[in-house]
Amino acid sequence: MLTPTFSITQDSNYLTITIEAKFANVAETEIEYSELDFVFSSSPYFLRLHLPSRVIDNETGTAKYDSDNGAFTVTVPKARKGEYFEGLDMITQLLRPQQKGTARAMVEEIEGEGEREEGEEEEEEDELDTVGNELLVDQSQHEGKEESVVDEESREYGYGFGWRRRGVLLRLKDEIGKLIDLEDAENTKIEERKIMSALRDRRNFNGEHYVADTFDSDEMLEEILKWKMDERSEITQEDRERLKDLPNKKLPVLSSDDLYAVSLSLLDILFSCAYDQRINMGDISVESSWTFIRLSPSLSSLTRWRNGKEAVQAAARRAVTYPLYRTWNLVEKVMEDLKEIIKRGRPSIVHALCTIHSQLAVGGDFRYLLNELILTDLLLWVQSVDKSVLERLEKELEEIELSKSGTGLDLERLEMEAKMSMMRMDGGDGVIDSDDE
Repeated sequence: MLTPTFSITQDSNYLTITIEAKFANVAETEIEYSELDFVFSSSPYFLRLHLPSRVIDNETGTAKYDSDNGAFTVTVPKARKGEYFEGLDMITQLLRPQQKGTARAMVEEIEGEGEREEGEEEEEEDELDTVGNELLVDQSQHEGKEESVVDEESREYGYGFGWRRRGVLLRLKDEIGKLIDLEDAENTKIEERKIMSALRDRRNFNGEHYVADTFDSDEMLEEILKWKMDERSEITQEDRERLKDLPNKKLPVLSSDDLYAVSLSLLDILFSCAYDQRINMGDISVESSWTFIRLSPSLSSLTRWRNGKEAVQAAARRAVTYPLYRTWNLVEKVMEDLKEIIKRGRPSIVHALCTIHSQLAVGGDFRYLLNELILTDLLLWVQSVDKSVLERLEKELEEIELSKSGTGLDLERLEMEAKMSMMRMDGGDGVIDSDDE
């Protein structure tokens, strides 16, 4: 069975569920809803939604089919009029049975097979149990290939979401080439990776390039600096297609330290997306997947951060080291964009992650592996993690002020030397002494 693309809007009394099903057998369509469940069945499509709050079948709901667009529009009455339903844009989460608990409890344990646990649906005692329970597993579900194991070795050398994966990069070492900056990712300790990443950046930093971008006039760069993000960030149709097809697998139960560290990885990953979005002025380019990886140490060096400032300073360092445009003014603009992405909340973050996920999937050079290791699980996690985790991240980010000195690249000295050189050239006979050559 196929999972159709869908979207949900709401007013004070009703949900409006739009389902795209161009090849549906309209005559055999079944729609039922009650309590926390909504079920749509119309061969070859099957959709079961697990709603965040209760609905009721009081015969005031409606269902219409638009044959021109191949779409069903279903209005569903809310059990409590005026109630606001949270998370209706979190597509993957709506396709999974709702979990109750704390921020920590809402992050689940990976199972190798990725299927729903046997008997999970038996707890529901409403009439929907008679419709399509056998199809519940079919609705989704790409299965995880590796079982996550938490052991001392993984705690010291792990990578991927929650730093619990081992062995994947070793098996593919000859194929993946330079996807990961680490020469021996399997045997590089987690704590050593950010140090190695910083050393690599300092070796690759080109002071002349930085100074030229900082002081030379460039019309395109001026336009990039003036560009403004869209006022609204929403889950797009392309995002919905991607989210509905994410695997149904359980994520590892994270300690409070791991939960915080995973949230910090959002910062440099989303920084890379904000940079790419700005230099392309809202578009995507063939270089976007390269930019996402190169500017994010969480992706390219499998790092783990201790705090938010550490994460964004590392991303800023890379932003003046690797891409085409390397100026501190641009870094500051990207930082503003990053804060705005986080401030706008979960839909904005999910949209940005979907953008990265989609480009890594088609970027070549085995970049899709970073989806399997990190991005897919991060997308699942961010849709379900307690909002307090994201609120804490937003608050910490707002208090961070980037500094040039924090990059460790002597940017202030380079700028001062360049200014002094230009002053000497502009004054008098413009002769530069031997110390300036």
